[in-house]
Amino acid sequence: MPLPRVSNGKHTVISSHSKEPGDSQPLSRGEVAEDQITAGDHPSTLHWIRDWVSSQGGPSATIERLAGDVSARSYYRLCDSSETASVPSAVVVARYPDSLSSSFGRFLSSTRALEAHSIQVPRILASSEEQGLMMLEDVGNRFLYTEPVASASTVKLYRDSITILGHIASITANELSDPGPLLDLALFRREIAQTKELFLRPALGDGPELTELAARLDEICVALDEDSTRTCHRDFMARNLAITGESAEGRQSVIVLDHQDATQGPPHYDLASLLNDSLRLSQSQRRELETEALPTADDRRSYHRCVVQRCFKIIGTFCAFARTGRTQHVPLIPPTVDRALSVLETLDESDSLTQKISTPLRRQATKLQRLVR
Repeated sequence: MPLPRVSNGKHTVISSHSKEPGDSQPLSRGEVAEDQITAGDHPSTLHWIRDWVSSQGGPSATIERLAGDVSARSYYRLCDSSETASVPSAVVVARYPDSLSSSFGRFLSSTRALEAHSIQVPRILASSEEQGLMMLEDVGNRFLYTEPVASASTVKLYRDSITILGHIASITANELSDPGPLLDLALFRREIAQTKELFLRPALGDGPELTELAARLDEICVALDEDSTRTCHRDFMARNLAITGESAEGRQSVIVLDHQDATQGPPHYDLASLLNDSLRLSQSQRRELETEALPTADDRRSYHRCVVQRCFKIIGTFCAFARTGRTQHVPLIPPTVDRALSVLETLDESDSLTQKISTPLRRQATKLQRLVR
């Protein structure tokens, strides 16, 4: 007899009264196949997660698979109809496959470090490293990325997020007991090498323009590596910042997500992520926030290097995703190319290089976008 399911948009929801006898046997992490993690709606997997949450005192009347990112982690929301002082009405469970076991420990470590500096993050309510499960506070479905760009309250949230960067920077390297990979020259070069192979060479061929651009990007990577360092979130973008509270009451809060890769890196790396990833801000909004956050010429040069390196890195990452069938980010490649070229021109105080490469890079970005339509 098939399990009864309730359709909920893109998600599959299984309620507690739909459980069949024999489906509640606890499974170990190794007993659940990787394809179940990908599918996210295998009944035994969902029942196993729900039973674990129930054993930890969490809500478990219904469970739904949440739309995830490109990570191998999977996320589930579990709900009850009521909330008490000891049991919330909803929680989110993160499930880590064996391939991300090190990330599990880093998330625990970075949560402790951020909380110690009064940075709001989802509270960890329970965790089992053996089973690869972590029960988190449910912070809802609002993100800085989805807030109306033209709203004054949204710009204030960006300012609040920049303030949070100062708190993250105050975390010492010793406080990150299990940091993510360093943002250093070796990493910067690997990221640019991927972009060179997947995007720049198809766009420019093996001619002098590719050689000149590769040399300039390497100079930027070296300069970033020689910069001072501070603690960075590493992926501090609008998609990783949840919003709680009501804008009408002026009591909105920014909750920092996906912080397990916190590490040491250039001082303006996170600001470059916040103001340039997803490219939602208008040019005037971005310039206003940059002016406030970057008081000196040296600050601005360091920031612009981060923007160029990160934009070119992102282009390569999106191309790599597309090669494995994950094409949802391809529409972001053309505006990211535009932003990279614009900031490269500003950084060089010359358009001699960008004039030579702008047309073929934009043509390649448009070609990729057409291929996935």
